[in-house]
Amino acid sequence: MSTEVSKIRIFGGTRHFLRVVGGVALGFCIYYVAYNYASVDCQTMQSANLAAGANAAWKITSLLILIASLGVPSAICGVVAGLMLGPTIGGPLASLAIVIASSLFWAIGHFAGKNNGLKSATEALLASRSWFYEAMKQRSATGFHWTVANAINAPLSYPFFSFIVGMQVPHLTFFSMISGVFAASVLHVAGYALAGGSIGCAVVNHALGLPFEPYKTMMLVSCAILLLLSKLQAYMDQKGKE
Repeated sequence: MSTEVSKIRIFGGTRHFLRVVGGVALGFCIYYVAYNYASVDCQTMQSANLAAGANAAWKITSLLILIASLGVPSAICGVVAGLMLGPTIGGPLASLAIVIASSLFWAIGHFAGKNNGLKSATEALLASRSWFYEAMKQRSATGFHWTVANAINAPLSYPFFSFIVGMQVPHLTFFSMISGVFAASVLHVAGYALAGGSIGCAVVNHALGLPFEPYKTMMLVSCAILLLLSKLQAYMDQKGKE
């Protein structure tokens, strides 16, 4: 076994471990908030948010844009959206929020990249990162497919990735970048929105002393989808390093 392969496996294992730890920590946070502050069950909360119409949808979308802009993983955006609105509405809104945040960060990076000193300093800072090195080797063939592959492999939030692309790959069109980010994130976000609307809701109901049996089937389906997404992401990550 080569040293490079060992590094890839260790890195993949570390990322998987961090996802598990992050998921457990998020579950405890949801339980704590629900136990101390929630006054209604998950389904009632979702129904109230949906009944509030566009006003509530805009507020929640703004919250998700803020979360994504702070560099919080897209998985958490999906969980929050699924918890507050259910997976059917929450998933698309979370994807929309990530696309909007990524568009803003791409524009900032694109204009900041016109400063050669700042561009060179950023490139030097990232030069030791294997994902960045591999991505930059492929710049001559950039396009939709390039953005999809690299957005999945980059250990950054989609907006932060878009900032770097806007600065370091000026010839990549905005349409290729944003459509690639959407394609890379949409299934990922949808899977976690389902987790928020099932596992998250079960945690809320349990914290309130309410039955969570209605979510059992959705929880099993959610776990299966998240496992498949994790395997796909690990596979894409390793392929990107070969």
